[in-house]
Formats: sequence, structure tokens, C-alpha cells
Amino acid sequence: MRHNNWIRESTMVGNILSIRERRKDGFKMARILVIEDELPLLRDLMELLEFSDFEVHGASTGEQGFSAALELTPDLILCDIGLRGSNTDGYMVLDQVRATPHLAETPFVFMSARADPESREIGMSKGANEYLTKPFAAPDLIKTIESLVNA
Repeated sequence: MRHNNWIRESTMVGNILSIRERRKDGFKMARILVIEDELPLLRDLMELLEFSDFEVHGASTGEQGFSAALELTPDLILCDIGLRGSNTDGYMVLDQVRATPHLAETPFVFMSARADPESREIGMSKGANEYLTKPFAAPDLIKTIESLVNA
């Protein structure tokens, strides 16, 4: 069973929830930062990624997300575009990430309910590596993440 070989650590630092699991044999899991303002969706995404063998961190505003990215240097950032209750939307987070030398090459995936081609084009032209339209299937999310982290 998976959990016989894993150690789970869960912490809350400020408003950043971190779920870290590490294998007892020292295998390094990819570190994923999820930025999503809808807390039930944030928890669901974090749980899905945790059970897909990723180290997961979450933030509910753009400001918290960028701060977490600076601190954690994630292997991939998964970010909503419309972050309600935040002065920083997903586009601004991407701009900040791309302007920060140690984060500039971090794979960045937008997720949005905006399904129109123009929204996708804007996100991709700003430098996102991928754009997922909500709702998306869990296997599609995992496949996207794995392809970018293992590239």
C-alpha cells in the first residue's frame, strides 16, 4: 500500500496550507502550488494532487500565491484567473512569476471557467504553459501537470 512507504506532514503557515508527503526512501515529489479563491475547489484540487503523489501547497489569493511561490520555488503553478477577494488576478501572478529570475521558467497552468478562445489566447500569450477550462477531468489535469513537470 502507498501509505506504508510515505510520511505525511500537513502545516498551515499564515494563509498557506501545505500538504507534504515524502517517501521513506527519499524520493523527491514534484512541488505544486495551487492558487484558487474557491476554498472547496482548492481543497479538492490539493487532495487530488496529494493522492497523485505530488507535494501540494495552496493559497486563496494572488498575493498569498505569489508570496508562496517566492518562498517555495514550486515545480509548477496551477492558478485560477479570476481570484475574487484579491487585488491580484491570475494574469498579474503570472506577470510577477515571469519577472522573478528564480521563478521565470516555472511551468504555469491557468484554470478558468472562461471557455472562449480569446481568454485562452490571452493567457497563453502572457506566457502560460497551458490553459485548462473548468470543469476539467482529473486525469486531464494530472496528465497536463506530469507532462510539464517531466519536460
